[in-house]
Amino acid sequence: KGSSDFKRFQRLAGNILGSGDDDCVVDETQGASEASLKDPVTLKLFENPMRSTKCYHVYSASTVEEFFKTPRRCAIVGCGKTL
Repeated sequence: KGSSDFKRFQRLAGNILGSGDDDCVVDETQGASEASLKDPVTLKLFENPMRSTKCYHVYSASTVEEFFKTPRRCAIVGCGKTL
């Protein structure tokens, strides 16, 4: 099973990396339009969305209040900005 999981990961990563849109993460079980409405930390639908002024990624207000109490790196893979 491990090798099939890795192949699936490679396929999904290739789709994401090859798309040229590093800010888009698609949940394979959902349509792309619904996946873009999810907080990248909680994976729940956005509640009171807030956009970072450092990297422009969007999080729910509760995520900003709890997850980013102390400086942390952006949860979007490849971003690397400290929020």
